[in-house]
Amino acid sequence: MIDFDHVHGVGRARGGSLAPIARPLAWACVVAIAVLSLVPGALRPHTILPGWAEHFVAYAGTGFFFALGYSDWRQRLFAWIGLAIASGVFEILQEVAPERSSSLFDAVASACGLTFGLISGAVASAVLSRKGGKIDL
Repeated sequence: MIDFDHVHGVGRARGGSLAPIARPLAWACVVAIAVLSLVPGALRPHTILPGWAEHFVAYAGTGFFFALGYSDWRQRLFAWIGLAIASGVFEILQEVAPERSSSLFDAVASACGLTFGLISGAVASAVLSRKGGKIDL
C-alpha cells in the first residue's frame, strides 16, 4: 500500500494528495500540446495512431492530471473551457504552420479526450479521497 498523504512531507493539499504531482504534470502537458501543435510537421514525433486518436489521448491525459490536481469543480470547468478553446485555436494556427493542416474533427477529438480525462480524473480523485489517499498495489 502506498500512502500519498505524506509524499515528501507534504500533507493533503487542496485537490487531493496527488495535487503537488498532478498540477505540474498537467501544465507540462499543456506546454507539450502547444509546442507539438505548432511545430512543423517534419519536427513533430508521430505515433502509429491516427491523428484524431493522438489528439484524444493527449487531451485525455492532460484532463486527467488537471482533475487530480484541482478538486474544485470550478477549476475543472475552467480547465475544460480553456483547453477546449485552446484546441480550436491550435487547429486554426496549424493553417500557417509549415507542413500542417487544421481539422475540425481533430479539435472535436481533443475536446472529447479532454472531457473523458477530466471525468476519469475526477472519479479517480473521488476514489482516492475515500481511501484516504492510499493505493493498494
